[in-house]
Amino acid sequence: MEILSSGYHEAIGLAAIGESCFYVSDLGGSIRLVDLAEGADTVIARPGGPLTGLALADLH
Repeated sequence: MEILSSGYHEAIGLAAIGESCFYVSDLGGSIRLVDLAEGADTVIARPGGPLTGLALADLH
């Protein structure tokens, strides 16, 4: 096993946007963009309150 990203407050949501790029939400109320190819792990939003999942929508 290999840890790819850490520091979550109970990661609970995962949405893949490519082979090595993911959005991850946690019960601490943050959404991160994790890009394994680039080695990036960035908090992109903190809308507040626990987040229990993610859904992606293509609005085009």
